[in-house]
Amino acid sequence: MSYFLNQELPETHAVPQGGVVDQEVLEIQASAWFGKENKLNMTSTPMLIKRLRKQEVAWTELAMGEEFAGMTLEDFRSIVTEVDDAVSNLDKCNALVSAGIKARREAEARARKMSKRLAMAIKSDPKHGEDSALLRASGFKPESEIRNGRKTASKPVVAPAALLQ
Repeated sequence: MSYFLNQELPETHAVPQGGVVDQEVLEIQASAWFGKENKLNMTSTPMLIKRLRKQEVAWTELAMGEEFAGMTLEDFRSIVTEVDDAVSNLDKCNALVSAGIKARREAEARARKMSKRLAMAIKSDPKHGEDSALLRASGFKPESEIRNGRKTASKPVVAPAALLQ
């Protein structure tokens, strides 16, 4: 987390008057400010990688052998490599998930088609038919229980005689 120390901290995290700060406390404060808790400073992964690459080039060209807040260029590069590896692994996982979802959808479509085919076969079978126990046990409604979609005429509401007076 020492890579956060190169960032500017807000006024609430200023160095105390004696100038002595516990390194671990400062890293925790920095990670809280620049980490998940602060939604305002979160950037998208492509933007972050672009910024990291720009910082790496600048550090390499303008301050090659220098350290910042105890962090060397190699420390910084290891973090950048870690991000690159994580993005690469995530891309591979996303590809696997997409392929899995596609395979599942195709299998479900075939299963639905076979299910309909089975229901039609049971209905058309002379031994069983449209109102059979096999059809009900298979999870389908027998024909006699299926509504026809027509609505029955509603009966008119008659007001009580007491209300009419």
